[in-house]
Amino acid sequence: MATPILSSLSRSIHELETAICTSSHPWIRVRDDLNRLESTLRRVQAVVDQAEERQWRDERVRSWLTELQGVACDAEDVLDELDFELSRPPRSSPACGEEEGVHSSVTSLSCKIERIRGRFGETLEQTDGLGLKATERTWPRCGEFVLKHTEVFGREEDKKKVTELVLSETPENPPVIAIVGPPGAGKTTLLQLVCNDPGVREHFPRRGWVRMSKDFDATTLRREIMEAITLRDWRVEFSGKGHWIYSQPNYLDRCIKRELEEERFLLVLDDLCDENLHLWATVNLQLGLGHGGSKIILATSSERVAAVTENMPLYHLSSLSEENSWRLFQSLAFGSRTGHPEANLVTIGREIVGKCKGLPLSVKMLAALLQSETKAEIWSRVSKSNLWNDADEEENHNLPALRISYHNLPPHLQSCIAFCSVFPKDFLFTKDRIVRLWMAQGFVHPREGKPSEEIGSEYFDELLSRSFFLASHVADQAFVVHHLIHDLAEFVLGEQCCREKNMKVCSVSKEARHLCLVALDSLTDVNLELESEANSLRTILLVIKSVNSAFKSNWWYHYNDDIAHLSFSDNMFRDLRCLRALDLSDTDTDHLPDSIGNMKLLRFLGLNNTRIRWLPEELGKLRNLQTLELRSCGGLTALPKSIGYLTNLHHLDLLNACDHVHLHHGIGRLVDLQTLSIVYIGKDWEHYVIRELGGLVNLRGELRIIGLHNVDDVDDAKAAGLMHKEHIEKLTLRWCDPNDDCYHRGVAPRSTGFRCMNCRIEEAVSHDEAGEEDEAQQCMGVAVVVEDEEEEDDLWIDRIDIDVECKPDKPKRTREEMIQCQRKIQESQEAMLESLRPHGDLRELVIQHYYGSKLSSSWMGDPVFSKLASITLDNCRKCEILPPLGQLPSLKHLLIRYFPSIKRVGREFCGGGDSKAFPALETLEFDGMYEWEEWCGVEDGDFPCLRRLLFCGCMKLKSFPDTVSRHGIP
Repeated sequence: MATPILSSLSRSIHELETAICTSSHPWIRVRDDLNRLESTLRRVQAVVDQAEERQWRDERVRSWLTELQGVACDAEDVLDELDFELSRPPRSSPACGEEEGVHSSVTSLSCKIERIRGRFGETLEQTDGLGLKATERTWPRCGEFVLKHTEVFGREEDKKKVTELVLSETPENPPVIAIVGPPGAGKTTLLQLVCNDPGVREHFPRRGWVRMSKDFDATTLRREIMEAITLRDWRVEFSGKGHWIYSQPNYLDRCIKRELEEERFLLVLDDLCDENLHLWATVNLQLGLGHGGSKIILATSSERVAAVTENMPLYHLSSLSEENSWRLFQSLAFGSRTGHPEANLVTIGREIVGKCKGLPLSVKMLAALLQSETKAEIWSRVSKSNLWNDADEEENHNLPALRISYHNLPPHLQSCIAFCSVFPKDFLFTKDRIVRLWMAQGFVHPREGKPSEEIGSEYFDELLSRSFFLASHVADQAFVVHHLIHDLAEFVLGEQCCREKNMKVCSVSKEARHLCLVALDSLTDVNLELESEANSLRTILLVIKSVNSAFKSNWWYHYNDDIAHLSFSDNMFRDLRCLRALDLSDTDTDHLPDSIGNMKLLRFLGLNNTRIRWLPEELGKLRNLQTLELRSCGGLTALPKSIGYLTNLHHLDLLNACDHVHLHHGIGRLVDLQTLSIVYIGKDWEHYVIRELGGLVNLRGELRIIGLHNVDDVDDAKAAGLMHKEHIEKLTLRWCDPNDDCYHRGVAPRSTGFRCMNCRIEEAVSHDEAGEEDEAQQCMGVAVVVEDEEEEDDLWIDRIDIDVECKPDKPKRTREEMIQCQRKIQESQEAMLESLRPHGDLRELVIQHYYGSKLSSSWMGDPVFSKLASITLDNCRKCEILPPLGQLPSLKHLLIRYFPSIKRVGREFCGGGDSKAFPALETLEFDGMYEWEEWCGVEDGDFPCLRRLLFCGCMKLKSFPDTVSRHGIP
C-alpha cells in the first residue's frame, strides 16, 4: 500500500508546485519546502518496491512498511490542506487581518511539511539494517479490456453429475448434497451452471442462494433463507416492545412452512465453513418444513463441515487438469490478440499455469494480468517471482498467484482494491458508488478531457476483468470481492482498516484511517463517541449487514422505517479534519451539527434513507465536497442557501426524496454537477430558477423537473437547454403538483375486459374498497361526466364550478374570465413543452400533469429520438389528441394514463410516413380514458412486436383494431 500512496504524493507535489507558480508571493516559501520533500520521496520510492515484495515473509519489513504508510498518510493530509488553502478564492484587496492569516497559514504548513520530510528521513535510515536496496520498477501494461462472460473449461462432466444428483428423487439420494473443494477451485461457478440449467429451473419452481457468513446465528440464517427463496424483503410487524416479532421462537419457521409447503425448492448454501457448523440443525429444520423433493446444496472447503450430516452424498470438486488450465489461460491471455502468440510467451505461460496447480481463480488472475503485455521479460518476472516460494504448505495454494497479481497492479489500482477490505466480506456494492468513494479518497487521477467518474469506471472494469471483483448472482448491477481477495486486501491495509462490531465506539487506534461500523441488523443502537485519537480518520461508514440480498443491502435505497439508531456528539466532527468520506445512511439521523463545516477535506457525504430534516449552512464551507447523497430522505424540504458554494460538487442525489426539496439561487454555479435527480421549481424567487439549469451541461442519468406550472416565462424554460444535455437518459417533466387542485387522485372505474387470440390483453383491477372510491368521487370534480350536447366551454366551466364549490373561500370568476384563463394556461404550457425539447439520445420520457390541449409539439414522436425506449404520459386531462409516437424506432413500453378528454384515436397516433407504426413496441397500457369511444387508423403490419396490451378505465371503448393483435405472440 506504500507504493500507491507515495506515487500519489509525488503527483500532488507536482500539481501544487504548478499552482504555487501562479499564486501570490507568500506561498513561494512553501514551494521550496515541497521541492525538498519531493527529493526525499524519490529516495524512499527507490526501496519500497523490494520491501513490498518481502513483506509477506519478513515481519521486520512489514513493520517498516506500516510505519512508512503512516508517515505517507500524514503527508497526504498536509498536502490536501495546502491544496484547500490555495483554492480559496482570492480577494482584490484583502484586509489586514486576512493578510496576516495567509502568512500564518504559510508558516504553519511550511513547518508541517518540514516535519514530514524529517520523518521520511528517519525511515530511510532504517533501510540499511533491513537490507533494502534501490530497484527500478515497471508494471505490466494496462490495455482496453473487453468485459465478457468467461468460458468455463473442464467442468462439463462435473456439471452433468451434480445436475443428476440434484434432479434425482430416488431414496438413495437424500435431499442434501455437499460440494467439497479447495478455495478458488470454482465451486460457486459450478453451482451457477447447475442452477441455470433449464431442467433444474423447471424442476424447482423456487430457488434461493445464501452466501454464508461467520456472523450468522440461527435467526439470521432463517431470515436469509426466507428472503432468498421468496425473493422479497421479509419484514414483520414491530411488536411495540422494542423487539421484532421474528425474534420470537418458531415465528420464521411457521412463515417458511407456509411459503414452501406447496412447491419444491432448491437452496444453495455457499461457503459453509467450520464456524457455521452449529447452524446445521437449523438448516435441516428448514428442509423438513418444505415440500417433498426439495433439496439443499452445501458448498464448502472443509471436509469437517461435509461430515456433519449422515448419508450425505459428497461430490469432490477436483482441480482443473493442466490442459484445461492452459485452455482457460489461453482464452484470457491471448484471446484478444490477432495471429498466433509468440513461442517464448507460450513457453513461459505454460510454466505459470503449472504453478497455479489447477486452481481456476489463480489461472484467471494471472492470465488477466498479462492480457495486454507483450514483453517476455514481464512474463518471465511473473514466472520467476519470489512470491511463488513465500506461501507456507498449509496456506491456500491461491495465495502466491493473488499476491503476484496484486503486486503487479498499477499503484492506483492497488489503492482501489485495498480500500474494498474496509467493508465486511460478501458485502454487495454498486459500481457507481464505489467509484465515488475512490474519488473521495483521491485514488482516481484525473486526465484532461475526461471526468473522474469515467476514469474511475475504467479502473473498476479493469479490476473486474482481472477477477478482483465478481459480478453477484444475487442482484443485477451488484458486485462482490472474492473472500480470498478480501483477505489479501485486509493484509495490505493492515491497521489502517478498523471494522467495529461493538456498537459503542469510543476509540480507535491512532494508525486507523478507515472505520467501518458493521451492524448485524437494523435494530442495532450505534453510539459513536470518538476521542481525539481518531483525528486521523479518513473514512467513517456504517454498514447494516443483516442479509446479503441486494434489496436489503444499504446501497439499494428505498424509504422505510427499518433503520438503525445512531447517536453521536455534536462536537464529534470538530476534530475530524482529515475525514474524506462520511456515510451515515440507513440511520435515524435527523440533523448534522454545525461542526461539520470543520471537515474541509470531506468529499463524500452519504445520508440516504435517513430522517434528516435540514442541513446546516456551514455545509457551504466544504468546498472539496464531490458527492452529497440524500436518497429517500422524505423529511427534507430544502437545501441550505450556501449550496452554491460547493463548486466541486459532482453528485447531488435526491432520488426518491421529497419532490419539493427547494434548491436556491446559485445552484447554476455548480458547473461540474453530473447528478441532480430532482429540480423543484418553487414560486418564490428564493427557490431554484429553471434558467440556471442551462449552465449545468454535464448532467447525466435521471433528471426530474417538478413544478413547471410555476415557470412564468417560456424563455426561462428554453434557457434550461435540455436539448444540449446529451447525457440525460431519463427525463421527467411535471407541471401541476399532486397537492394542487388540478391533480386528479380518483380511482379509475373498472372497465370491461378485451380478449384476443394472439396478443395477451389484460384487464387491470381497480381498488375494491368502496370507501376509497367514495372519497375519490368527492375529489373528482375534474372528472364529472357532462352531457354530450354541452359545448366544450360550458363543460370546462361546470368542472371549475364544482372545484370552486369545494373551496368556498375562493372568489368565483365570471365565465369569460375562466375561459380566458384556461386558454392562456393551455397556450403557455404548449409553448413551454415545445421549448423543453430534450437531446436525441434520451432513453426514457415521463410527462405528468400537463395541461395543454395537445402533445403534438414539433419534437414529440420525432424519429430522431432513436434511443427512446419508454414513454409515460400521465394525467394530461385537457389533451384531446394523442401525440404521433408511432415512428419512434426503439419505443418498447408506452403508458398512457388519465386522458379524460380523448374521444377518438386515429391514424395520427401512428405518425406520418410510409413505414409501419410502433415497430418495436412490446407493452402498451391505457388507463383512465373515460371518454374514449373509437380507435381506428391502424394498418396491417403495425405493432409487430406487441406482447402486452392493457386497458383500465376505458368504459366507452367498444372495440379496437384487429391489426393491433394480429402480429402479437405467435
